[in-house]
Amino acid sequence: MGAISHPDLYLWDVWSAQQAGDIHLYCLAVSRTDVNGHVFPPADRNLARFHIRHFLSVDAGRSWQDRGCFQQPRVGHNTFDSRTIWSGSILPLADGRKLAGYTGIREADSNLLFQQSLALAVSNDWDQLVPGSHQLLSDPLSDWQTITDQGYYLGEVNSLGHKDGEADGPILAWRDPFFIQHDEQLHMYWGAKMGDGASALGHAIVAETDSGFVLDQLLPPTAMPDGDLYTQLELPKVMFDDKSERFLLIIGSCNRLHERQSDAEADKQVRMYQSNSLDGPWQPHGHRGSTLDLAEPHMFGITVIDANFDDRKLHYVAPYTEQAGEEKFLTLSPTYSLDLDELG
Repeated sequence: MGAISHPDLYLWDVWSAQQAGDIHLYCLAVSRTDVNGHVFPPADRNLARFHIRHFLSVDAGRSWQDRGCFQQPRVGHNTFDSRTIWSGSILPLADGRKLAGYTGIREADSNLLFQQSLALAVSNDWDQLVPGSHQLLSDPLSDWQTITDQGYYLGEVNSLGHKDGEADGPILAWRDPFFIQHDEQLHMYWGAKMGDGASALGHAIVAETDSGFVLDQLLPPTAMPDGDLYTQLELPKVMFDDKSERFLLIIGSCNRLHERQSDAEADKQVRMYQSNSLDGPWQPHGHRGSTLDLAEPHMFGITVIDANFDDRKLHYVAPYTEQAGEEKFLTLSPTYSLDLDELG
């Protein structure tokens, strides 16, 4: 009931979708103990292999059922997701399939821990992926020239995904794909960079062909109007407000300067923007700026589990950051709501 504090797992990063009144919530998860049964320090979780966990609510987010592991890395297969997997999205299609976007992390040497790529797979039932449906959409290693020609920033090929970051700044950013379908086009957004320490919103059009899904058109990076306030843009989520006929974009932002900084030194915020077009430009949603005043401090990377635009309410769940304290860190909040009219 209420918050999700799992007895066996650390949980963070969330995304969701709703269908027929059921709310499907997904998050990253890793065991609280190592193979020897010893408590696994949460700060070291990036050294472990994550899986994606699925939770289901049939009562508007008041309670949640643990549906188990939805996806795990393809260890030993020498693929783009053979080391671990990071955050993504879930999108139900008209034909009953669900597109599961995710970030693949390639198995490389001990220094190149964060070689990211944008990928998707297909699910027929919300609980598991169709075997063999994994598809790579964009890989900075193989697509380096195409990506940088379009105005995105990537570090040198031989150091992509280095654990110490790019140019002594934050790590590679090519992650957290989010899908939205509008006017018969499938749009993908993700967290990217447009310069050394300059965050950007990635944007592409994805198409389905006879051989599967492909990145059909890579669009230029989009700068946020207040993007100079942070160095990392993460976990983008886009929705269409059919009452005001505008799009809303919610992101997580962080002003980390380099990878030696602790979480306590980095300012993490949740921000919301609006636009009349999926191509932007994006502007802060509220008259007080883009930062959202959430129900509790130290929340990051929210997911809107229900957008009620008739009542002007967004109902959301969020993970807690380390600053929330030992009891809440790496657990998920109860369901809260934001009043769009109060935000301005």
